[in-house]
Amino acid sequence: MHPVDAVLSQARELLGAVTPPQLSTPQPGTQIPSPPAWSGAAADTAVTTSAALDHHRTHLHHLHTSAGAVINDAAQISQAARTQLRTVETAWAADKIAVGPYSNTPEGKAALLRAGQQRIHEATQVVQTAATQFQGAAQQVHTLAGRLPETGSSSETRAQMFGPAPQAPAQNDPPHGEDPRYWIDTDQLQYVPDGKLAPNGYVQVGPNLYHPLPGYPPGSELPAATRPLDADALVHVEPGQLAPALTREFIPGWFTPVPVMGEVPDPPQQPVDIRDVIEVPADALAPSNYFQYLPGWWAPRPDGPR
Repeated sequence: MHPVDAVLSQARELLGAVTPPQLSTPQPGTQIPSPPAWSGAAADTAVTTSAALDHHRTHLHHLHTSAGAVINDAAQISQAARTQLRTVETAWAADKIAVGPYSNTPEGKAALLRAGQQRIHEATQVVQTAATQFQGAAQQVHTLAGRLPETGSSSETRAQMFGPAPQAPAQNDPPHGEDPRYWIDTDQLQYVPDGKLAPNGYVQVGPNLYHPLPGYPPGSELPAATRPLDADALVHVEPGQLAPALTREFIPGWFTPVPVMGEVPDPPQQPVDIRDVIEVPADALAPSNYFQYLPGWWAPRPDGPR
């Protein structure tokens, strides 16, 4: 077997040959009505508990649907990669046929070597691209798993990346909200439409809005935000209205200021620490010391408990 054929065969094994099944979306079910004859404190408690359980069920259904969409999209990654690899294999077969009559000559061997190097490079790119896309899908599933309700906790929300509540900073680090390395940077934000995969190493910080995960990959340096997101300076514009001058849209309907060329921007009045952001469902209450910086997304107030 030619060495190039062996490499292509290994690439095919890495991508697999089984078509993954498509996940079906489960039905959310309906809320169980309370018996009309119930009354008293026990009945009130039962109704409250039933409503809480119904909320959790709806939330779990939403997470399952979102995770299923990511998994079904990820199932297409290997299929697309296998199609691309077949194109490389077809091109390599054509290369060998073209050089066939001259394969034993120095010119023919050199031509086949150049062609083989090109096909190996193409196959490597196919596998690396698929691996990167799978990592991005895995990160999104991990983010969704972080939003699962916590057993035994009364909280309806949780921090997106670093646990159920803001954690103490590392020794000698500034308090949460005061460390520019963890401020959301508007220059780093990525809008990801529904049904699309977020870039690898990104975490959700708003509606369809993603930001690089601090410290990813592990061991990487944490640069300070160059243009921190200032919650006090965000502008919401209704459809059909004009946005203010010197602003740019980062998600539909929401704008952030853009400094004039050469101008040094003022320090943010209300920076958002990426470690502490939480998503709060529309029918749930956020913690009392939190403020909403984007629809459904909250962060602790600077003067709130750390």
